[in-house]
Amino acid sequence: MPWSPDPEDDPVKSANTRRIFPRHARDLAAELEAVGCHPQAIPGLLLKGEMALFKLSGLSAAEAHLLKQAALSLGGDAAVHYGLITGERDHSDALLMLSLDRLESLRPKLEGLPFRLPELSLEIEQALRDAAPGRRAFRVGDRLYRREGRPYIMGILNVTPDSFSDGGKFQETSAALDQARRMVEEGADFIDVGGESTRPGADPVSAEEEWNRVKDVVRQIAAELPIPLSIDTTKASVARRALDAGARIINDISALRSDPEMLEVALDGDATLVLMHMQGEPRTMQANPAYRDLMLEIHAFLAERVEAAYSAGVVPDRLIVDPGIGFGKRPGDNFEILGRLGELADLGPILVGPSRKSFVGRALNLLPEERLLGTAAAAAVATVQGADILRVHDVKSIFQAAEIAHQCLTRAEPREPESRT
Repeated sequence: MPWSPDPEDDPVKSANTRRIFPRHARDLAAELEAVGCHPQAIPGLLLKGEMALFKLSGLSAAEAHLLKQAALSLGGDAAVHYGLITGERDHSDALLMLSLDRLESLRPKLEGLPFRLPELSLEIEQALRDAAPGRRAFRVGDRLYRREGRPYIMGILNVTPDSFSDGGKFQETSAALDQARRMVEEGADFIDVGGESTRPGADPVSAEEEWNRVKDVVRQIAAELPIPLSIDTTKASVARRALDAGARIINDISALRSDPEMLEVALDGDATLVLMHMQGEPRTMQANPAYRDLMLEIHAFLAERVEAAYSAGVVPDRLIVDPGIGFGKRPGDNFEILGRLGELADLGPILVGPSRKSFVGRALNLLPEERLLGTAAAAAVATVQGADILRVHDVKSIFQAAEIAHQCLTRAEPREPESRT
């Protein structure tokens, strides 16, 4: 069948200019297909894949044509939808391809053009700056955190009977406290306590049941241990009680969608918020996840949730984003996310949770308790790609993997572990 553009294939509605990092040629080809390039043009455009790449969404036909002309004049290109040429579309996404040393010449060209092109030149420059690892900072309590070495490590402490990996191991308060102490000794910077399983197919529990599971652990960890505590919950009442008991972070996998009171709780408690992308909800999220443009859709979702938090009064250094590894994702999606984390960098600090997830198990045919080495490899990739926080079960091993990955990336001298006393 001959190729033809689809005028009904509208782009994700989002003001979205961001730098992208396809891992290899097939990823770049998929990006070009998503933009709507004619298949015969893609092989030639792949030859320009070593240039800096920026994805721009929702350009008018005139803006797309003028951007392409400006890029071509500087030795680059801008891939746009073929339907602009045939007249079957009046808008297009664009994939700008330009060497970094020519980017400074792009702005003067766009500033003299009409429509939104002067604003786009500023957005491109901002996207370049925002994508740089190490520029993002976040605050927990009174302390400002900025990644300057390995990512920070968040230890997972599930006080549940049915979590996919460690369900039932830490239901007793004494066992949970011993595990928390161990994680601090092994290098954890934060501990994330959860009282409700979010594994695929998990059924929800009541707020009262969830709080009863975690309350003693939260109170005692907050009183005894020297690192900030996170509460993993979608329920405002649980989050409020946890903050009153000493927690400082709310890790909400629903990104503030499950409980309309969560934003008020976070603001009242001056809490740091983790907003996660999830397609569907835990009971159904792995039934049939599908994406037309994975990274664009994750970015657009998180950008909207971040903006909702900003609009309610949350300050930027109280927000962290999480792409949701394993939450409504196909196995290959998780690998793509890990390899392209930098595309989310403009949204704020990035938390990644690959620990013992099924994408590791399926790739290696391993049970959850056998996935440590696969998790360490995923954590090392996330470190290189700019993750700010790694949320993991096996703190000591992932701390080491992240430290070595960071030193390979920067050839930095090993830094002394921070004192935990």
